[in-house]
Amino acid sequence: YKRQQVDGWVPIGFDGSRATAPRSVSNEKAFCAPNYGKGRRAKYGKKKSKGFRRKRNKQNPPHPQAPQAWITMLWHMGLRLPWTWRLGPSNSSERDHVKEILSEEEFPENTLFCGDAGFTGYPLWSLILAMGGNFLVRVGGNVNLLSERADVKKRGGGIVLCWPKGKMDSGEPPLRLRLVHVRVGKAKMWMLTSVLDCKELTHKHIIRFY
Repeated sequence: YKRQQVDGWVPIGFDGSRATAPRSVSNEKAFCAPNYGKGRRAKYGKKKSKGFRRKRNKQNPPHPQAPQAWITMLWHMGLRLPWTWRLGPSNSSERDHVKEILSEEEFPENTLFCGDAGFTGYPLWSLILAMGGNFLVRVGGNVNLLSERADVKKRGGGIVLCWPKGKMDSGEPPLRLRLVHVRVGKAKMWMLTSVLDCKELTHKHIIRFY
C-alpha cells in the first residue's frame, strides 16, 4: 500500500478522449451518436455556413460520420499505470463515466482524485466526498462559488462554498472547499480541492499532482 502513495496520498487522475474506430457496421451502431448533426448547435452552424459549405462540398464531398469511441481513463499517477476505464459512444459524458466508476468500484484510503476543468460540479464532488475520497481539480469562470471572505481572490485563495441554488432549495448542505491560486510553468490557474488543511496538501503538492 505504501508503494501506491505519493506524499501520503494515492493520486488517481481522470481524463476522457475520443479515438476513431474502424468503419464497420458494429462500430457504427455502438459508437456513432444517433442524433449526429441534428442538434441545435449543428443546425445553427449549417445555417450560418450555408453558402461557404456549398462551395466547399463541391471540392470535398462530406463523408459519413466516422465511429468514435469515448474513453474515460483513471490511472495511478505514482505507478503510471491504468486503474480502470469506461468506453462509450462519441456523445458520452466523461463526468458521467467517472460517477459510474465511483458508484461501482472501491478505492484505497487517502485517494486524491485529480482532474482538469471538465470534472466540476456539485454531483461529482459530493459523490467523491461521500465515498471517503478527496479531489483536486482546475476551475475556471464557469464554476460558481461562494466565498467566506470578500477578498478571497486578492489573498490568492481561501475557503469557499459550492452550493448551487437547486441544492439550497432542496436543503442539501454546501460543500466546503479550498480555492488555491498557483503557477504551473508559465501558466497561472485556480485549483479547487476538498483538502482544507494546507499542511496536508501544500502548494508544492498541488503543482506536482496537477
